[in-house]
Amino acid sequence: MVAVKPAQITAFLTKPPTVCHAVLVYGADAGLVTERATQLSHYFANLSNPMAEIVRVDDSDLEDTPDRLVIELKTISMFGEGKVVKTALGRRITGAMIKSILEAGSLECFLVVEAGNLKAGDAARKAFETISWAAALPCFADTQRDLSVLIDDVMRQSGHTLAGDAKQALLNRLGADRAQSRGEIQKLILFAGHRREITSEDVFAIVGDAAATALDTIVSHTANGRVLAATSELARSVGAGENPQTIIAAMQRHFRRLHRICGAIETGVSFDEATRTLRPPLFFKQKDDMRAQCSRWTIPRINTALTRIADILKLARQNASLEYEFTERLVLELATMAGDNRRR
Repeated sequence: MVAVKPAQITAFLTKPPTVCHAVLVYGADAGLVTERATQLSHYFANLSNPMAEIVRVDDSDLEDTPDRLVIELKTISMFGEGKVVKTALGRRITGAMIKSILEAGSLECFLVVEAGNLKAGDAARKAFETISWAAALPCFADTQRDLSVLIDDVMRQSGHTLAGDAKQALLNRLGADRAQSRGEIQKLILFAGHRREITSEDVFAIVGDAAATALDTIVSHTANGRVLAATSELARSVGAGENPQTIIAAMQRHFRRLHRICGAIETGVSFDEATRTLRPPLFFKQKDDMRAQCSRWTIPRINTALTRIADILKLARQNASLEYEFTERLVLELATMAGDNRRR
């Protein structure tokens, strides 16, 4: 039916066209993809009275029943109240599979598919963009305006307000992942407790002192080639309850920032100039650490690292039981690469 344009996203999420029965939600911001897929699933479910059931089908569900996704999509709900099927592209549920299901004809229910960043020629994306009753919804990284709306929405729901320059301080500390940004705002609200007004001091106290977090400690050790320290901190952090996939995502964000800084430096600007426009800004305690990394990494090497991170993240999502092993392998590979990678 359509490739939803950026200016159309809000209207589409509020009320998708009545002919639309299948939506592909894709993009690099995994948190935003999940949030919008959930929003659309509930919208479709509420079109039925009583509310339709939402059925999740993942790669693991196809291990014993390879046709599970097709069966769910081609059969009506047991109690006749409608059905919404949610799934995500993976090792078994591929773009080619989704394309063949859509091209086989209309479905007995609604379909919502989550995916990562897809190229224009991807099979699933092309199918959703061309079939009359389907749509492809891109999820771009949050802009400052998007983050501002997110902050206002969460604050309004909680009954809190932001005093003075607290909102700008918070904006400066939120990143490109929607789920992480929402989590930081909610953490700030929890910190404020019964106090309805949140100050910039609250923001500085609870949000974004990234140098002190376990995630950034792992990333720092890895990007600086400290193999033993990186793997030890990884084991300690996961043992304390951190999700390995969160660590991989943090690694991905860091190397994207490193790519931006090194790319700017290669054009002739200084390190300080290259980091000045970063959002969220580079914490002052991190500057020496990042400067050292810029002496280790070249753009081609960073590109190699980013490709490897994306591969490992995909493997971890497809094989949750092995996510720690995949994360450990990634940390070892990148830290070893950094150790051999003095800038030449």
